[in-house]
Amino acid sequence: MKNKKMNFYLLLLSVFLLLGCEKVTSGGPFIRNLVEEAEKGSNNAPIKFSELTDFDWDTVFVYGPYSSLEEINKKHGTDFWSILEPGYLDEGHCIYIFEKEKKTVRTFKPSRQGLDCSEIVNQGAFSKENAIFEVRYHGDHRYLKWIDPEK
Repeated sequence: MKNKKMNFYLLLLSVFLLLGCEKVTSGGPFIRNLVEEAEKGSNNAPIKFSELTDFDWDTVFVYGPYSSLEEINKKHGTDFWSILEPGYLDEGHCIYIFEKEKKTVRTFKPSRQGLDCSEIVNQGAFSKENAIFEVRYHGDHRYLKWIDPEK
């Protein structure tokens, strides 16, 4: 009986450890502000990331579905992993990595359901000045598109 109790507690502890290991903010003020801006804006409404953040940063990277978590971790010194994502970011999420002087200051991993990032992923770094996007729609599907300052 004592061994069964001990095994139960070890199993319970293991589950808590596994579920609590991902060190990513899924929402927070940035994501909430981003979704609110997208909801109140119309098609092509500009959204400046610099106006949505409450922390200091100079560069943002956006990664989308099937991005290699190992490559992201190497490049940014992060620790993204999940037992549900064996090496790659699943199709339902994006990762936003904000850096200041090449050091990661904030990471976010929101669902793509509210606002899709797949049109702006893997385009390299967006500076604070150039991280301006517009909201586009395909039917009810809402997504971000980068506004190129050169055009």
